[in-house]
Amino acid sequence: MSSRSGANSDEIMQYIERLREERRLTDISVQKMEREKSELEGKIEEFTKRKKATDARLQAEKERAERQDRGLKEVSI
Repeated sequence: MSSRSGANSDEIMQYIERLREERRLTDISVQKMEREKSELEGKIEEFTKRKKATDARLQAEKERAERQDRGLKEVSI
């Protein structure tokens, strides 16, 4: 019976080691995802700023086009 309990003890230790390895790999995965999330948040912030700047330039160009249209109408009359 002692040899059987020794085998069970070995199996338990192997199981515990597998669990520890899985936990270590999970930690690595979490760290990788946190880095990726941080990078994405930075890119989102950058793209948001770029979009706002583009929106402002677009609005300015539309206003310029409207002024040009009004000027052309005045000249055509």
